[in-house]
Amino acid sequence: MYLPPPILAKVREAIADLDDGFDWGRLGRQHDAIPLFLNIGSMVFLRSDGTFLVYEGYPLPERLIRQTSEVDSLALAWGTERYPWLSALFPSRPVDARKCTACGGTGRLDNSSHGGSCDYCLSCAALGWVSAG
Repeated sequence: MYLPPPILAKVREAIADLDDGFDWGRLGRQHDAIPLFLNIGSMVFLRSDGTFLVYEGYPLPERLIRQTSEVDSLALAWGTERYPWLSALFPSRPVDARKCTACGGTGRLDNSSHGGSCDYCLSCAALGWVSAG
């Protein structure tokens, strides 16, 4: 993924601010990347070269299972909660795209019956739209 210069500068600032006292901070600094998604057993990072890294393992995610330059919009959605400026990296909606029926075009699923939380929609990868093809 191409990172425009203003976004790249913010990614580099965020990397410099990572705390080495945490696994995600240490891995982020080691791989020149910011953490986008963290949970028990997996982590997703965005490198300053636009590559997404996915780690798996428990208790310490150290095993790289995927490295791709393809846009990982679910990881970006999680990342925008911490780094709102990442929203500029979401793909543009194609003219012929359809509104996602699973989430009603919001990119999120309402799970208010589960404590009021919302989850990102897997059907559209948090975009709110799906390609017509």
